[in-house]
Amino acid sequence: MLNQNLVDLYAFYWHNYQSSLQKISNSNAFSIKPTNPYLLHVKNEEKWKNADIRLMVFGQETNSWYDNLTDNDITSIVGKYKEFVDSGDCWKYGGPFWNGVKRFETLLNNKFPNLSISSIYNNVVKTGKAKGQNGKEGKGLPPDYIYDEEKKLFPVIRKEIAILKPNLVLFLSGPNRDFTLDTSFGELNKSSLNNYSYRQLIKIDLLDVEFAFRTYHPNYLWRNNINGYFNSILDEIKFCS
Repeated sequence: MLNQNLVDLYAFYWHNYQSSLQKISNSNAFSIKPTNPYLLHVKNEEKWKNADIRLMVFGQETNSWYDNLTDNDITSIVGKYKEFVDSGDCWKYGGPFWNGVKRFETLLNNKFPNLSISSIYNNVVKTGKAKGQNGKEGKGLPPDYIYDEEKKLFPVIRKEIAILKPNLVLFLSGPNRDFTLDTSFGELNKSSLNNYSYRQLIKIDLLDVEFAFRTYHPNYLWRNNINGYFNSILDEIKFCS
């Protein structure tokens, strides 16, 4: 039922949002085009529901995954991202983000060897930038004319969490994306952790989530003692063995 509930959530907003994205994609007035929105799928629902630790990791936005907006069908787009994550394409994609996720999951497993852990991956911005005509990857935050449509017409992140009920959320989105958290969740209680500054690492009070943290994107962490950041997070987490 989790996957069906996610599809139902997306379908509620889909027509208006997809129509808006198609107008941007088809218009010569906009040089940067949207990607397909990042829609979630749970690979193994029973494993996720029964896991002692249900980890949701947030990145920033899609890095031109599956390229330009190409499909109006929710099931098709879910299938594309399902293939990207479930088949292991995301790990082949490599790079600092996915290697950083692997490192955190390894440290988490090391700390809680007797607990079952299941992970799912999300983004604080659901629709990124497509590749340009020059073939360069669509890295970075999309322009306001794309993100504003997401804010108005596709407010799904808070509801995704309500459906999936993770008990550990890690935002690897960095302080410059904190405005996206405010967009999705409203005003949150945030506090810096240990000897880290507010920009470096914060703990977040997220409704119905036991533990939630925001730190830098792994691009930064790999250059600045990634294990130190992750171990400081793990020191704050208490799950019963």
